[in-house]
Amino acid sequence: MVTNRAKNLRTEQKEMTREHILVAATKLLGQNGYAALRVAAVAKEAGVSLGGFLHHFPSKESLVVAVLEQLSAKVMHLVELDAAQDKHEVDDILLLIAKSAQRFYGSPEFLIYLDIFLSVRHHTLVGDTAIALTTSQRSATEALWLPTCDGPWNR
Repeated sequence: MVTNRAKNLRTEQKEMTREHILVAATKLLGQNGYAALRVAAVAKEAGVSLGGFLHHFPSKESLVVAVLEQLSAKVMHLVELDAAQDKHEVDDILLLIAKSAQRFYGSPEFLIYLDIFLSVRHHTLVGDTAIALTTSQRSATEALWLPTCDGPWNR
């Protein structure tokens, strides 16, 4: 009989393996780009067998979608931190917004995202996911910043 502790340990190990694969894929995407990304190279970089890799991600596309989702969540977290700053302590809110945008567009995450976006065709799993995440992220970012801005667009 398998104990709850053993089940929890296996679950944690699976999550750690999945995270190692995502970290390895993100690293290789940053170094070599989407077109050069190979499943075998990701498995090797993550220290897992090809079978172990395929258990978590049955295809390159499913891996890249997971990377895009993770990058999107990371970027949104940074935007949320910027937007949560006390607006009364900031001299120029537009400067804060500009710095937040500069940090995003200068980040390795954005360059990976852009490479993937430009490398895939629309109407594919990866292409459609990239478009959906970009649209959702932009809307969420605007929703965070718009209330802090005074102007005719916000009345």
